[in-house]
Amino acid sequence: MGLNKGNVGEVVVTREPKLYTGVASMRVFAINPTREELEKFDIRFQDEINYTGEKMDEATNSQVKTVRVDVWMANQQLDIKTKAAFFLEDRIQKNKDGDKQEWINNIGRSAWGSVTEPPTEYQWFDSSTARPAKVGEAVLINFLINWMNTKPTDEVFIEDWEALFKGDASEISSLVPIYGEKNVVKALLHVVENEESGKYYQNVYTRFFARWNHDKLTSWSDFVHKEDKEGKQRNLPRGFYSFEIKEFKPIPEVPDSDPTPEESEGTVAKTTKFF
Repeated sequence: MGLNKGNVGEVVVTREPKLYTGVASMRVFAINPTREELEKFDIRFQDEINYTGEKMDEATNSQVKTVRVDVWMANQQLDIKTKAAFFLEDRIQKNKDGDKQEWINNIGRSAWGSVTEPPTEYQWFDSSTARPAKVGEAVLINFLINWMNTKPTDEVFIEDWEALFKGDASEISSLVPIYGEKNVVKALLHVVENEESGKYYQNVYTRFFARWNHDKLTSWSDFVHKEDKEGKQRNLPRGFYSFEIKEFKPIPEVPDSDPTPEESEGTVAKTTKFF
């Protein structure tokens, strides 16, 4: 008999979800949903979801408010549902020395300048509407620009920061009924391993997104592998990643020969090394 590998008794049988690395087209279906709202999408959490908190600001030795914006997205063809988590803090984004800070204007462009005034030397940066950027603000706005497919002159900014840091993300979540079904955003999927449990989890890289019609993977590789003045690559995703979309295999296959440069572009890599 061929059917001889069932489970006797009340055994819960579940299918392990497939994990992917690479750039994929994703549709947003929820932003900061409640536990009950996620259950409608067959996503279950044991506890209530808390998006707000506090953390110590070492520069001022004071507590600052924090908020996490979870953008849930899916790819029907790959049969995956995952989220991009954006972490924001109610303080100004400054460099380690505290002598420079990030500025952002009403159309979502950001640039670094002094702590007293925005930069004026960049033709692409309109400083007339510039204001100090909060920690994580520029990253979130960049996602919204690519997801909403805005025009270069369209204004994209958060109006009610007070409400957001209190946990009211309705200003952002209200965009889902407008853009959720119609728009897609290109996102880089990567996989992170939990060192304690040894399990692997699907993640979304949040530092770079692209519009629905952007197909050049070199844009992603150039950003991810960009080196700073010290020669360090600070944009690498955590865990395992690739640029060509592919199913993640925890145990890598042993190649018959060294990969060509073209094949390397799609190889799953860990942040410590890119093959």
